[in-house]
Amino acid sequence: MVDVDSLFLFVSTSFFFAIAPGPDNVYVLTQSALHNWRAGLFITLGLCTGLIVHSLAVVFGLSALIFASPLAFNAIKFLGVAYLIYLAWQVFHAKTLSLETKNSFVLSHGQLYRRGIIMNLVNPKITLFFIAFLPQFVDMADSNVTGQLLLLSGLFIVIAFLVMTSIALISDSLSPCLSDSPGVQKALHTLTGLVLLALAFHLASLTI
Repeated sequence: MVDVDSLFLFVSTSFFFAIAPGPDNVYVLTQSALHNWRAGLFITLGLCTGLIVHSLAVVFGLSALIFASPLAFNAIKFLGVAYLIYLAWQVFHAKTLSLETKNSFVLSHGQLYRRGIIMNLVNPKITLFFIAFLPQFVDMADSNVTGQLLLLSGLFIVIAFLVMTSIALISDSLSPCLSDSPGVQKALHTLTGLVLLALAFHLASLTI
């Protein structure tokens, strides 16, 4: 199995990857601040469910088949681009919320959860990340490579969940000032939309 030193390095590196500003973290932050921490939590659960699928695909070799086929890769890539542009359009046209409506979700918890799953699944960059990152911490001399990969991917998902949940809880404390600040809400909507568009542009530029 993975030795203790490699495991410590993996956990430390994963934490910094997870906490680094990125589209997922910004989306969780803004939705938690605009609604409440539950919105961020259900988006986080969806994102982490997507991470489980990506990690299993890498571990069991399905990702290798996808990246061996330019057609399959491009289909996933452009599906992701289209979905992210759609999300950005929704965010840009979102209405500001009053104190009375802030906790009344436009989307249900189930819809937020599914949105997180789709956002993650249509991002081939996640699979590329797992392919590039996980093998660096595997002891190839150990015959149980699959077990090591499952352990490492599981740890990464747990770390990502804890980081994004913390972001949701902290962001929720911003809600009182946002409820009386339409300008700040609009700025957060704009920031979220720009992040989604930037991610869509980045996905469109990926090649194999």
